Amino acid sequence: MVKRALCVAIPIFVVGLLARLPASVALGWFLPDQIQTRGIQGTIWSGTIGAVSVDGLGIGPVQWKLAPLALLTGRAKARIETQLPGGFFDGTVSASLTGRIVAQKLRAQIDLAPLTRNASMGPSRGIARASAARLEIEQQWPVSVSDGVLELRELTYLGIGTQPLGSHRITFAAPENDSEFPVTGVIETLEGAFDVNATLRLATDSRYELTGTVALTNAAPQRLKQQISVALGQPDAAGRFRLDERGVLIDP
Repeated sequence: MVKRALCVAIPIFVVGLLARLPASVALGWFLPDQIQTRGIQGTIWSGTIGAVSVDGLGIGPVQWKLAPLALLTGRAKARIETQLPGGFFDGTVSASLTGRIVAQKLRAQIDLAPLTRNASMGPSRGIARASAARLEIEQQWPVSVSDGVLELRELTYLGIGTQPLGSHRITFAAPENDSEFPVTGVIETLEGAFDVNATLRLATDSRYELTGTVALTNAAPQRLKQQISVALGQPDAAGRFRLDERGVLIDP
């Protein structure tokens, strides 16, 4: 009876003790070095951060409510709401000591300009809107997505010019028996200069593959028609250009 009582009492005591820790102390245990914070208030149980910087990208303020029992398994799990550049994020997020992040029931919107300014493929403009039942991230890279949708609105890719490329949707589903490319998205065009029918596959080491076809619509300016012919060659009989791109999205 004594041993059983201790098995119950000790975890309750530990959780109660941790829940009273200042948020500034507790967050230092779990946040990686590339995340800087300012204006932390509250406890590990419930609190706010005035501002957060992730590799130079400023977000905030951040509000959270923690699930304290998750701490006993070496994870920090909380319901998080915050403002992002040009948008927002809300969802339930858990982070382990190994750096693995899992987000559930997430919704987000963000301005692409500050997010992509240091991307290896070059910066973009537009608004990204995302939702997913479950998203798993390792080393800042998605390794699993369930029931995910990403919409790119009013997209402009500065690598090919300032012409607007329209709006597009990527619907993600977990592929079967593909450990090399565990994230797959089907791309469709909502409106704009392009009509895309393609598949995006993401590998666990930041590599990507983009395959499919793209055609220009009546909304495409003449200069863009010339640029795509130079980049992709001649279209097929239906006027569609073949897409077959591979590369790395995040430099090691």
